[in-house]
Amino acid sequence: KKISGLLDAKKYEVVDWKITAKDLVQFMSIDRVFDSVSFNLLLIIVFFVIMIFSLISVYQRTREIGIMRAVGTSQNQIFQILLVEILILALLSILIGGIIGCVLSQYFVLHPLQLKLDPSMLELYKQWGVYDMTFPAKLSLKTFLQGVIPVFILMLLAVIYPAWKVNQLRPIDAIEER
Repeated sequence: KKISGLLDAKKYEVVDWKITAKDLVQFMSIDRVFDSVSFNLLLIIVFFVIMIFSLISVYQRTREIGIMRAVGTSQNQIFQILLVEILILALLSILIGGIIGCVLSQYFVLHPLQLKLDPSMLELYKQWGVYDMTFPAKLSLKTFLQGVIPVFILMLLAVIYPAWKVNQLRPIDAIEER
């Protein structure tokens, strides 16, 4: 709109790139769908890995938890102990992962990926209006939080089942568990 006001309307026609490159717009929307599906699959995998780790951690300490229950620790207190443990692990994981992720992202912000294509392939891209094969990265708080918050929530959810399962045991059964 800004450009059309600057140009002579009799000589030039200004057309939005989304109209001239409809196929590219369609491919971009398909790419967004695949990005979303991939991210959600990754979150599901992370959830189950964390839950398995939590199950193993809790079951290795079944006897310890049984003794705590036998001396009067309530199921709620056991759950709170396990929740605090996973919170500490979650915060440490986010801190370490966040630092590593930010360093890598900043590297690619400073040194964007550049594809070196065969000239015939480059001609195909030029037909779509793509002349620059540089893929810059962007580091922002929003993208950081979009990855961190779901993983943090999944870590908290992943401890619920193991904590519930171990709390279902009678103290004497938990103590005798091997």
